[in-house]
Amino acid sequence: MAKTSTKKTPTPSKQLLRRLKKLEPYFILESDHKVTATKDFASYLEGFMFLCRVVVHSEVLHQSPTVTLKGNTVKITIETSPKQTLGEQEVYLAERLTKLLST
Repeated sequence: MAKTSTKKTPTPSKQLLRRLKKLEPYFILESDHKVTATKDFASYLEGFMFLCRVVVHSEVLHQSPTVTLKGNTVKITIETSPKQTLGEQEVYLAERLTKLLST
């Protein structure tokens, strides 16, 4: 009989999950491979300036989150492929961006 492989998608380690939990309410864990954050600003220009800061931090860390500016709302999505889980680099970026979100 041939063995059938039932590969489960790995979940982030308990330590990474604890670190992600500390980032709430700024970043919300949507799945094992995706976290999102949304922030409203007083104006489009304020949101755009914040978006630029997010891009600079992301570039320094060689990460590429999806950053969307719609009206005066910025949405940040940090994700990996569905076959991978969030790792150290993604969590570290979320931690750095949380500092920006909380100011």
